[in-house]
Amino acid sequence: MFLNFSVFAQKTEINQRLEEHYHRGVELFEKKLFGAAIEEFQYFLNSQKTGQIAENAQLYELLCELRLLHQNADEKLREELKENPENSLNNLAYFEMGNFYFEKRKYKNAIRYFEKVNVSTLSKDMWQEANFKIGYSFFQTEKYDEAKPYFDKVRNQKGTYYVGSNYYYGYICYVKKDYSCALKSFEKIKDEGPKVMDLYLAQIYFAQGDYKKSLEQCNKVTDQKYADEIILLKGKIYFQQEDFKNALVQFKSWPGNTEDLSTEETYQFAYCNMQNKKYEDAAALFVKISGDETALGQLANYNMGFCFLKTNKKQNAFNSFASAKHGSFNKEIKEIAHYNYAKLAFELGYQNVAIKTTQDFIAEYPKSEFNDAAKGLLAEMFLQTSNYAQAITVLDEIKNMNAQTKAAYQKITFKRAEELYNNKEFPEAKSMFGKSLKYIYDKQIEAETYYWLGEIAYKNKSYGDAISQYNRFINNT
Repeated sequence: MFLNFSVFAQKTEINQRLEEHYHRGVELFEKKLFGAAIEEFQYFLNSQKTGQIAENAQLYELLCELRLLHQNADEKLREELKENPENSLNNLAYFEMGNFYFEKRKYKNAIRYFEKVNVSTLSKDMWQEANFKIGYSFFQTEKYDEAKPYFDKVRNQKGTYYVGSNYYYGYICYVKKDYSCALKSFEKIKDEGPKVMDLYLAQIYFAQGDYKKSLEQCNKVTDQKYADEIILLKGKIYFQQEDFKNALVQFKSWPGNTEDLSTEETYQFAYCNMQNKKYEDAAALFVKISGDETALGQLANYNMGFCFLKTNKKQNAFNSFASAKHGSFNKEIKEIAHYNYAKLAFELGYQNVAIKTTQDFIAEYPKSEFNDAAKGLLAEMFLQTSNYAQAITVLDEIKNMNAQTKAAYQKITFKRAEELYNNKEFPEAKSMFGKSLKYIYDKQIEAETYYWLGEIAYKNKSYGDAISQYNRFINNT
């Protein structure tokens, strides 16, 4: 009996010494002395293969190997976790596996293990680390909605991940165009954040329409890595401020390929050229987006037509206005393009197209500010085709004639009166000659009108009136 107690005491002492190696291994692990820790755990396991402490020692040894990046350490640890799913150290193992894959940039694997971690059992530092790294792993896989809540958990707590979590949280808001949220997050870390944040702030102020503040922020960006983006952004800022001279300077300074510009940026670059009377450069840019079935595509065609007119390329302008008038995005542009198209058709000698298009314009836009001008244009077309009667019908509909239309009216009514006279329709001819005297712009036509009125009076044996008209003819010759 006494002997048995002695043997039991010896066994207990041996076990205690073995457990000292285990506890020393744990201390070394916590101090990140993983090589030394492995030796302690192996010493323990060489003598004790079973039991809870042995199971823990086996897991710690594998965690050390994982930290030391031993070959296949993650596979061995994964198998150990499968074999002992209820081990109390598994939470630590999940955390370490998450970290391992995180460092390897295998973010999907990192997420899988981090999400198994019961974060409520972690220390404050490890809790912040786990939440940040889960968020960052989702971020790297472009799952921003999943990443955002994890960054939100950490971003209000000072510590290692305070700056990073606020930056990525703000960036997600920025990408989602929640600019107010992005600003609040970025402003919390100010100069502590990455330098690219200054660029994002400039872009945010621009998106919010605060162009003055955006320009000020642009001038704070000193990293040459973002110089090209800042130049382009400045061009867009000046454009919005209608400072087309400075905008063009920026756009021309941008070293990129114009093919890489967005449709809106291409339009702005072209428009700035046009405003600075660089019409050929403007047209060369407008043509890049003229085929787009969009509001900007329609505007590009209209402005390109204007540029071609300025460089006396009427046929090109005609084609551009044709495209602009077919667009349905901007009714005002459609209307003006239609009028210019009709006018150019007449100037280019496309009589049938000119007449039909002008008639269509008058019918489609009865309240247009160009309606009277279009009627005057149509009258000139009828004058060229000797269709004086129809020309007069159109002219009589004009409410407010300009000097050009009044001059045309005098000429057309005179020509129609001559037709009527030659057809021996003397009363109608007399009335029409009277109409030609309503607006006097051509003194020769005026004089000839008096002569023909004299002739009609003579034929009607109104000799007194004939003499009066002949005298007017003589006095105006």
